Amino acid sequence: MTTAFTSEHRKAVVEDYFQCLLHGNISALPVTSDYVTQSPMSGRLSGKAALDYLEEIGREMSDIRIVRCIAEGDTLAVQYDEISEDLVLPVCAFIDFRGDKICSTQVFFDSAAL
Repeated sequence: MTTAFTSEHRKAVVEDYFQCLLHGNISALPVTSDYVTQSPMSGRLSGKAALDYLEEIGREMSDIRIVRCIAEGDTLAVQYDEISEDLVLPVCAFIDFRGDKICSTQVFFDSAAL
């Protein structure tokens, strides 16, 4: 039996993902075992390297504010602000799902703003 996941369900998974980052709860991230992330600062990372990178950036943030989400199929386009002590960084990410878990994130931001 196939379960259909709604865009609202997937938005809730992304919110949970961000909360795990903010609270350093990397082991609870709703990601697949072959999760991959890519950003201007990290390049392409997978496995433990990807999770270590997420833990590192999570420590630098005090909050994440979602501005908007657009869903199409198994992908969410998410515009959000990463907030740290001295910076609000506008970010856009394509977040791909497999079932109810995130299998990849491709993150875009202006690295000159850092």
